[in-house]
Amino acid sequence: MLRSQAPSRRAFRSGRTAMSTFDRQYFERDSSYAAKGGYGTIIDDVKRFYAQYFRLAAEVAPEVARGAGKKALEVGCAFGVGIEQLRGWEYDAYGTDVSEYAIDQARRLYGDEQHFAVADAQVANPFGIGFDLVVAIHVVEHLRDIAAAVHALADALAAGGHLLLATPNPRSLSPYRRFQRDPTHVNEHAPSVWAAMLEKNSLRILSCKTFHLIPFVHRWTGLKYVATPEWLGYDAIIVARRD
Repeated sequence: MLRSQAPSRRAFRSGRTAMSTFDRQYFERDSSYAAKGGYGTIIDDVKRFYAQYFRLAAEVAPEVARGAGKKALEVGCAFGVGIEQLRGWEYDAYGTDVSEYAIDQARRLYGDEQHFAVADAQVANPFGIGFDLVVAIHVVEHLRDIAAAVHALADALAAGGHLLLATPNPRSLSPYRRFQRDPTHVNEHAPSVWAAMLEKNSLRILSCKTFHLIPFVHRWTGLKYVATPEWLGYDAIIVARRD
């Protein structure tokens, strides 16, 4: 998702569908990237961040980068940036998002109706199949019922499947935390909290670390995440497995 700043005025309804109005107004006008012309204009930047998440997951579990004959699901796929990466790894990749507008954009970009669905991340995946890899990048912090969301993520995994979860680290003292300020972040928690919830849903934690860009240097050398202590790393990345 990589969503930031002010939500649609209708975004704060109670209950499981509280985030159901991440509509065109949100993507093109209400979010922080609206000043740059909307979400569609920053896709290349989003791809660079996604490449870091996938790189780190593959370093922890190299088999996740071998997708031939496997199925993957990105929860909160927005316009489908993660889908491109997954298909590059040869996965049969599916995507869901609570935003009808985002899913319409993904379907249009990929010319694919069957692999995308409008769905709430707090309920079971709508495809009715188990996945070898489930990805949720900056999604869970937007959700009110995180117990239901974590259960749904874990339940979407087939036996032996992996989960890649990225979410802000509220314990970070980094000035980069200012880029994560977002009133739709209703559930930011320490990495250990998410890890414990995943373990309660029968997943084994392979890695639970926080990461940070190398300040300023990435402007010239390219974007790269490095592992840092929790007081600094503003991005928590967790890789887990269903054994």
